Amino acid sequence: MLRLFKVIPLLMIGLLAACSDGESYDSESETSAATEVEMPASHNPGLTTDLEATRDALIMTVTDASADQWTFHESEDRWNMAEVIEHIIIAENMFYSMLTEQVFVAEAMPVTEDDMSEADAGIAMFIRDRSTTFEAPEPAQPKGVYATPAEAIEAFMDARSRTLEFVASTDLDLRAYSASIPGSDAPPMDGYQWFVFLSGHSARHTAQIVQITDDAGYPTD
Repeated sequence: MLRLFKVIPLLMIGLLAACSDGESYDSESETSAATEVEMPASHNPGLTTDLEATRDALIMTVTDASADQWTFHESEDRWNMAEVIEHIIIAENMFYSMLTEQVFVAEAMPVTEDDMSEADAGIAMFIRDRSTTFEAPEPAQPKGVYATPAEAIEAFMDARSRTLEFVASTDLDLRAYSASIPGSDAPPMDGYQWFVFLSGHSARHTAQIVQITDDAGYPTD
């Protein structure tokens, strides 16, 4: 697992590059998921709970931002709040597309009876840890799409609702599928762990937004 921790930043960069054809995901190109979905009993309750928790934490962090706060930069080389959440949305859609269009359409593999909870927790811990930072690849760079927090929250809710609906309703054993990134020497993660990673990615950048709000120059109104 230590080796995986060391290469996850490279793996993420490769993933975002591999999942993009150079065009941004257009949330208006398909019917948006309802922002409030009455879910059946989840097939993956642990994942559902985590995805809901990281969703709620992000929304709470940005909901009341003023126009000045929304566009505040700690420094010229740092993203503002609007850019961070745009990156989260881009990544969420890329992760979802990669998993549902490439990974889960492959042949299912035998599932071991090994307890994966420690490995899952390690992935979650690492992706949330902002002591190591890295530059997002060009396809995941924000372009200034969302003018207001409300616009960004709606787009994020659409993306996360789609993710939650899949995780909660799928009959697939997510452990029976795995993927790593072509060109990376990272060991594969199983399908369950990819959703742990996806949820952790939004948590990682929610912490980045909190860092913005804690800056001494952050507008107070």
